[in-house]
Amino acid sequence: MPASFEVEGLAQIQKRIEKLGKQGRRIENDAIQAGAKIVAERMRREVPVSNIDHLHIRDDIHVPKTKRQQGIAYAEVGPGQETAWRARFLEFGTVKMAPRPFISKAGELSRNKALEAIKQELRKGLGL
Repeated sequence: MPASFEVEGLAQIQKRIEKLGKQGRRIENDAIQAGAKIVAERMRREVPVSNIDHLHIRDDIHVPKTKRQQGIAYAEVGPGQETAWRARFLEFGTVKMAPRPFISKAGELSRNKALEAIKQELRKGLGL
C-alpha cells in the first residue's frame, strides 16, 4: 500500500553510480531516502487524525531503509504494522465509509518535490 513512483531519465547518472560500486550504492540510498522523507512528511499532513486516545496513523508513518529488488533501489513509505490495517480503511473505504485517501494523495502531491530532492542528492553525491 505504500506510495510509489519511479525516477526516469537518469540513465547517465545511473551508469556513474554503478561504476562507483559500494560508494555509488550509498549515494543512491541517500537520494532515495531524501525523496522518501518528503513523501512521509506529506503523508503525515494528509492523514486524518481522530480524537481517540491510541497510536495515530500519523505517528506511525515510517521511512525504512532503502531496499533493492532486481537491482532497483526503493523505499516503502507508509504506516507501520500497528496502524496499517486502519490505514487501508481510510485509503480505500469500506461498505459503510467512503474512501479518504491520504497515501495516494501524498504521493501525488509530493512527487515533484521528492524527485527534485532525489536528483539534488544524486548530484551532490556525484559532485555534479
